[in-house]
Amino acid sequence: MRLAFVGPLWAGSTTLQRLDAFQQVPGLCISSLDTRERWNEATVIDRIAHRVRRPIDWHDVNRRVIRLADEFRPDVMLFDNVKVVQPATLRRLKNEYRVVPVFYTPDNVIASHNSSRQLEQSWPEWRLVFTTKPFNVADFLSRGVEAVHVIGNAFDAKVHRPMEPNEVGADYERYDAVFTGYVEPQRRQSINELAAADISVVVYGDARRWGNMHSNVSIRPPAFDCEYARAMHTGKVALCFLRKINRDTVTTRSVEIPAMARAMAAERTDEHDNLFEHAQEYCGFSTTGELIAVVRRLVDDAQLRDRIRFSGRARCLESGYSTVSRAREMVAVMKNTLPALAIS
Repeated sequence: MRLAFVGPLWAGSTTLQRLDAFQQVPGLCISSLDTRERWNEATVIDRIAHRVRRPIDWHDVNRRVIRLADEFRPDVMLFDNVKVVQPATLRRLKNEYRVVPVFYTPDNVIASHNSSRQLEQSWPEWRLVFTTKPFNVADFLSRGVEAVHVIGNAFDAKVHRPMEPNEVGADYERYDAVFTGYVEPQRRQSINELAAADISVVVYGDARRWGNMHSNVSIRPPAFDCEYARAMHTGKVALCFLRKINRDTVTTRSVEIPAMARAMAAERTDEHDNLFEHAQEYCGFSTTGELIAVVRRLVDDAQLRDRIRFSGRARCLESGYSTVSRAREMVAVMKNTLPALAIS
């Protein structure tokens, strides 16, 4: 199968990790196209365009996609969460080049804040959508997508791995708890309450957005790729909050954290309990009071902490949560599903 992979391929992006995983699947001939979107390069105009849900195709992705189809002649073109592709581009791929367009998303792209006008108009053109959100399956089908497959979240074995103290340096497990990610009101409140309970926390994120935090909270810049893995080792316990605005019941960090052999305290959901055994491979919480109790217990009991973190990593390895395993699954789904889909 000839696969063209399209997405933002900056170092540290999960998109680049997925491309690397596909490149490790036997029997694929792969070409890629970097959409050149960078997390830290958004301009004022970009932010306005995002607000009105019309991202600007600064890097001429639509034209470059057609050129890639013309030069590479793929069977399938997989778009990794790309939101600037026009419906007319997808129709041309299908009708003129006989390419099957496939969409992958780790987000709830049905929610307006994660979507775009282009994407909303394009759903009937997609032959297959891979989503990590089971609750979105009916949404995609009702919008005209021909086939939808729920794919699990994944960790990259090269990035999300245990690190020794000498790799991390003096900050290795310096803090009781660590969190990386976006600010949300409930997260801010929970972390401040942890800090007020005399638990030290380090947060890697945008300090301007986090604002004034308790004196027991340290704010550091966002960390990506191997620096993200290193950052997660600066706390004894790794916090995993879910984004309420996305209706998340599980997230990418739900798998990345245990894969790094970090003791994870995560919001308890059925999906987390399906991925990991509660109180054995991760520790769940439903209230801030439970969170404080869980973190304190893990901080005070090194043996328990080690049991949780090593059991969590073993589960990741044994249950096939890696990006390569997920890529193999997606290739199998494409091969089994796409021949049955008529290309109009």
